Amino acid sequence: DGAVIGEAAAWQLARTTVVRSADSRLADLGKNLDPVTKATLALSRALAENVADPELVRAFAQRFAGVSELPPGGRGAYPKVDSWAETVGALDVLVDLAGESSAAKFGRSLVEYSAQVALALEILRRQPRVAEIERDRFRVVLLDEYQDTSVVQARLLAELFAGHPVMAVGDPN
Repeated sequence: DGAVIGEAAAWQLARTTVVRSADSRLADLGKNLDPVTKATLALSRALAENVADPELVRAFAQRFAGVSELPPGGRGAYPKVDSWAETVGALDVLVDLAGESSAAKFGRSLVEYSAQVALALEILRRQPRVAEIERDRFRVVLLDEYQDTSVVQARLLAELFAGHPVMAVGDPN
């Protein structure tokens, strides 16, 4: 029964989450409000669209940030790698902000499209009977514009119509 929110509402909610945060790590980012809001919103969406575990993302970021501590190779230091490690290292605080933003949406019965598809996949996994009902409704499934399908949409379709006739049409480029 959640209302689907658009870009402006999602931005405002992410911004409110960042503004209200008392996390001391925010100062270490050296960024103003807008880039942190943008990163929070992007990460929140990426987690939903890829059905990613925030703790695995956090662990990856911590491991990747350690790359800058490795001794330089035969060609010397790689400043770009150090910059990337610093950027990815900032994911720790952003994962927390993305989680807070998602919790705020949930608490207000709001959902973004990307999360809506992820929720459908979760329902399907918890209630396998849903797939049976949908497969019984259609003899064949035609999926147009497949190239625009996200990871979570592909997982949903694969689990929903496993063993069922599906025709996917998309631009091969």
